[in-house]
Amino acid sequence: MPDREPDPKVLLLDNKVTGLERQVDDLAKTTARGLADIRQDTHQQLTAMRTENTGEFRAITSAIGDLQKTIAGNAGIRGAQIWPAIGAMTAVLGLVGGILYWPIKDSIVELRTSQKDTIGAINERMVPRAEHAEKWRQNEHDNQRLEERIDRLENMLLRRN
Repeated sequence: MPDREPDPKVLLLDNKVTGLERQVDDLAKTTARGLADIRQDTHQQLTAMRTENTGEFRAITSAIGDLQKTIAGNAGIRGAQIWPAIGAMTAVLGLVGGILYWPIKDSIVELRTSQKDTIGAINERMVPRAEHAEKWRQNEHDNQRLEERIDRLENMLLRRN
């Protein structure tokens, strides 16, 4: 059989598939850049919070130092006087820890939400490979039937002549 040019429908489908692959690659690159920007912004926010809270930590450290001096100066302090101070320090440290943890937790939730949205958008645009394979199989089947029909018609014409 002589070589024939590929079917225009197959070429059109191939062009569409190639275009979709490029779009998926572009979306993946854009998503990666966006996630990198989110990570950088989160890092900058955490650095800013550390800087802001340094003064608070210094005040707490100073209070602990003062408490140590007081304890050292008053060797006869009873346990009944120390436990309320320890309880207050534990509460303050828990509060500071909660204040520092809250923005990190919110950033993690936002990052997870944006990742889910991005993955959902990719899944909505993506055409399953099985669907492409089915269309290709159908095109091959149609082409084979047409070739067989052409062969039969050629044979019929040759017999008539």
